[in-house]
Amino acid sequence: MTLNYRDGSMVDFYCPACGTDSPLDHPISYLAPDSEYDITCPKCQKGKMAAKRSKRGKIFYGCDQYPACDMATWDKPINEFCPTCKSILVETKAGKIKCSNKECDFKK
Repeated sequence: MTLNYRDGSMVDFYCPACGTDSPLDHPISYLAPDSEYDITCPKCQKGKMAAKRSKRGKIFYGCDQYPACDMATWDKPINEFCPTCKSILVETKAGKIKCSNKECDFKK
């Protein structure tokens, strides 16, 4: 797999993970995160939450039992539950912790 970037009319190779400027022969871990977290899915109670990439390249967090379970969130889940509605708490990109349920307004 090679990662190319264009600089004017020439194509150069660059890997931000290892800093090399030659064609890559190793996978880049941040392109396909598929990393599991030790958090049980709050919807199906069977699967684990995992980081995945959407087809547009944005990271989201979903159950590894998909398509049987369709639990997904844009914010990173943490292993705590909302005291108000019992939904899972998530950490936003700004570092704030809030409830994943849209109707609940709990914030930590």
